[in-house]
Amino acid sequence: MVLNEFISDPQFGGWVTVKVWQNVSQRAALSRRLGVQSAMLLGSVFLTASLILWFGIQLGLKPVADLREATGARNPADLRPIRRWVPPEMRPLVGATNSLLQRLAKAISLRDAFISDAAHQVRNPSAAIQAQAESALTAPGEATLRARVRDVATAARDIGRLSNQLLSIERVRGRTLRALSEEANLLDNAAIYGVQTGGEVRVVLIYSEQDVTLHVNDDGSGIPPELRTRIFDRFFRNDPDQTRGSGLGLSIVEDVAKARGGHALCFATEKGATFKVRLPT
Repeated sequence: MVLNEFISDPQFGGWVTVKVWQNVSQRAALSRRLGVQSAMLLGSVFLTASLILWFGIQLGLKPVADLREATGARNPADLRPIRRWVPPEMRPLVGATNSLLQRLAKAISLRDAFISDAAHQVRNPSAAIQAQAESALTAPGEATLRARVRDVATAARDIGRLSNQLLSIERVRGRTLRALSEEANLLDNAAIYGVQTGGEVRVVLIYSEQDVTLHVNDDGSGIPPELRTRIFDRFFRNDPDQTRGSGLGLSIVEDVAKARGGHALCFATEKGATFKVRLPT
């Protein structure tokens, strides 16, 4: 490279020529060296950042991975709460999961108990129908045959009603109730168990801005005080003749009332017993 420049000076005035030269191979080597150094610097920065990010993710998500493995290794029937340590950010999620597991375990326990009780209740009528049908096959005459067939028909109606009531309980539990009403079961129980010969059932419906209250009163023998809370239990029957009914009518009444935000009560009156169902409007 050549540079010409005029200098105005008393002693050194005139044109000055400056020549600068450089070896092309040296310049190329310098460029290559600078490029390699830059690449190594950027590579080390990228590698360091990648390692830090990888270790950070592994360490940060290790509790999540441990929780996933522990949950995946559980037996399907194991619904115990999760007791592993987790970061504070995950504790609300684990708490919600534990709450769900607790509710699920309770629901399964109730359903298992219900299925066991229902199977026990259905088994006896089914066995009775089978025995009565076999007895009808060996009837000595038409009159006896008709009587035994009537018994079979009665038992079949009873088991059909029991099946319908069991299905009603499941509808209430699933909140898919449509046509079921408390009045049908209350009136059925009052008519079957609470009305004496020539007696009556009184029904009163009271409306208000806050709720609707239904009173059903019979003139039967009443219900002892110690049984007034148990009368709404499933399969409970306050009847010496344990072959009548299924013990589900009043239980359905209470389940329906609770499903709608209300309650059902039983209390004594001057004559018989009174059942009260309150539903919010």
